[in-house]
Amino acid sequence: MRNPSIDQLVWSDGRIGGFRVVRVDAALAVADLQATNRMGVIEKNIPFSAIHPLNREAFSKAAERIARNA
Repeated sequence: MRNPSIDQLVWSDGRIGGFRVVRVDAALAVADLQATNRMGVIEKNIPFSAIHPLNREAFSKAAERIARNA
């Protein structure tokens, strides 16, 4: 993803569930993500390359990939 926006819903490689973008550092190309189901838990400095917009198709593919690798 190029530049996520604050409050955008996303998913991230290697992480389960949806996240909300709470901080963006364009200079370092990283963002902090807050889990939507665990308020208060923040994943920090996630590279833009590992962040993807959350939509039904992307979420379905991510769920399939997780199930396949489990």
